Amino acid sequence: MGMAKTAYKIREWREQVAFNMLISGFTGQLKNWWDNSLSLEDRLKILIYKTTFRQADGTLTEVDDCCDYFLITIGMYFVGNPREELSSQKIILSNHICPTLSDYRWYKDMFLTYVLRRQDCNAGFWKEKLISGLPNLFSQRIFRKLKEYTGSEFPSYSEITYGQLFASVKEQGLALCEELKIQSKYSSEKRQSRRELGCFCEAFGLEKVQAPSSKHKKQIKKFSRK
Repeated sequence: MGMAKTAYKIREWREQVAFNMLISGFTGQLKNWWDNSLSLEDRLKILIYKTTFRQADGTLTEVDDCCDYFLITIGMYFVGNPREELSSQKIILSNHICPTLSDYRWYKDMFLTYVLRRQDCNAGFWKEKLISGLPNLFSQRIFRKLKEYTGSEFPSYSEITYGQLFASVKEQGLALCEELKIQSKYSSEKRQSRRELGCFCEAFGLEKVQAPSSKHKKQIKKFSRK
């Protein structure tokens, strides 16, 4: 809507003409808000709104400014006070966490949505919060890699871009997947080898190799069944 207003002003349209063009494009909630929520007096107040500014020679001049006032009115109605909104966004960001790595895409999108609305979005605190909000063991892994990357025990997060952080998360996430695959394959092969060894021993009349604790557990199970 702000872009449309700017385009109308570039064409040097009068404020009231640009205002009417904005209204004509309303659909959904905005149209219902304009038709039902605002009284005739409210609409007229917006339409004739003027702002006063001081010229270079010191004289005061009134100019039509209904479009900007209209956008502020919409923002106050649907969003509220910008200061209160900024405060609530800070609370949301501070408590925003990623429960599991399968939620990472949602976590990343939501984090960027809120942090980029803040003027201090590039502060090191928010970048560190982005990593600390990941699952605990994985976030510690990222912190270790960042220390190796920067060569410092206390990296300066304000000098690290969000893109570098996202790349590090992706790199370590893929590395973790490979490690888990190897571990899973090793565990599966280990179980299979144990089964094959047992069959081999029994085929030659030898007892199956078992740890004493395993025999003890089986005895307990037999006793409990009786």
